[in-house]
Amino acid sequence: MENPLVAIIASTAAESRIRDRGFNSISHLLQPFSTHSVTDPATSQQVPTRITLDFRDLNKEGHLLTLSVLPHVLHELLRSKSELADALSSFSNGLRRWAEPVEQETFRTYLACVFIVAGCEESPLSELSKLVQMQHTQQHSSVDSKVLTPSHCAPPKWTSPNTLKHYFLLHDIAGDDEAR
Repeated sequence: MENPLVAIIASTAAESRIRDRGFNSISHLLQPFSTHSVTDPATSQQVPTRITLDFRDLNKEGHLLTLSVLPHVLHELLRSKSELADALSSFSNGLRRWAEPVEQETFRTYLACVFIVAGCEESPLSELSKLVQMQHTQQHSSVDSKVLTPSHCAPPKWTSPNTLKHYFLLHDIAGDDEAR
């Protein structure tokens, strides 16, 4: 089963703060919180299934490749392996990771979006508003909006028009003003 995708959109200050703390990206910071137990809502019993969310930072690693670029990437994956089993495994993983989903797929589309701003920003609420507007424009645009993606990548696809949105204020006790 594919892991449900969760998009991350962060402000520049939040990304800088994460890098200063030794993380490659915000998705690496959230990785320990990605595995969850499922609870049956009718009986409140835990189902013996665990779901792992796939956090992807849309500014860096959340892109899916367009069909014009994907064959070249898969070809390079195959060329880099000498053993057939390794090549097939690498090809399969690359296809799952980078291929643009078709309309019927739900687990290869973004289920939710996490917006992250830093507490050190001059106006965190206005920065958050800009990020939300950018995501909204990308999702609801009638033409393929390239606001969040490079030109060789497909724009993110969302599970529903009413995407689940979560908001985080990244606060650093050592560097941020407590009064704010």
